[in-house]
Amino acid sequence: MMADFPGSATALIPSGVTFLDPGERVFEAMLEGWKRQQLSRHLKTDTCKDRLRVARDFQRFTNEYPWKWSHQDFTDYGASLHGRVATSTFRHYQNSIRLFDEYICDARYGWPEQCRRLFGCSPTVICDQWNIAEHTSDFEGKAERRP
Repeated sequence: MMADFPGSATALIPSGVTFLDPGERVFEAMLEGWKRQQLSRHLKTDTCKDRLRVARDFQRFTNEYPWKWSHQDFTDYGASLHGRVATSTFRHYQNSIRLFDEYICDARYGWPEQCRRLFGCSPTVICDQWNIAEHTSDFEGKAERRP
């Protein structure tokens, strides 16, 4: 049994409560827990807000909740951004989703167990070396902007 600490599934989803839209409620609780986890690491509030925005954007892109996200969803998202955003922005979006995915897949926070109980499935790792952009250069901006 996992601990009931701030940011954990058990702290954010009360047991014995039935929600009108459990998917939306659990997703929002996941985002709140991730925000708390980031703030506990002393990250800037703006960094947290921006990462949460990216996670919400990805959820809208897939039209699914995180416990149904797939490796293919992440691959398709990256392909949809290709050529539309700067390389640094592309990597930022991918990294934000990867970090959120790592948080919700970490058993210490209880989301896999909570999702199995409520939805019959749990989040899986969707980002790996085959579908995430490599960092190949110290400077990813346009050459004319180099100092």
